[in-house]
Amino acid sequence: MTEWLPIETAPKDGTKVLLHCDKFVPIVCEWHGGSWRNIWGEFESTWPSKWKPTHWMPLPPSPQKPLDDEGCPRLFGRPW
Repeated sequence: MTEWLPIETAPKDGTKVLLHCDKFVPIVCEWHGGSWRNIWGEFESTWPSKWKPTHWMPLPPSPQKPLDDEGCPRLFGRPW
């Protein structure tokens, strides 16, 4: 697992990352138009002042579904 990194090193290219904010749970955000925006579309300027981002980490990769011999996802043991 990746360690928490200082917020100053976070990517500012629209990449979604996990932010740690003071006095709040980690949240998925992206840098957009000069400010952090959370997954609900709320910009940092509208967050309570206690939600100051201090650290970040990359999101883990999405889980992969097993594929059958033809490369199709297997759901419940059957190709769909």
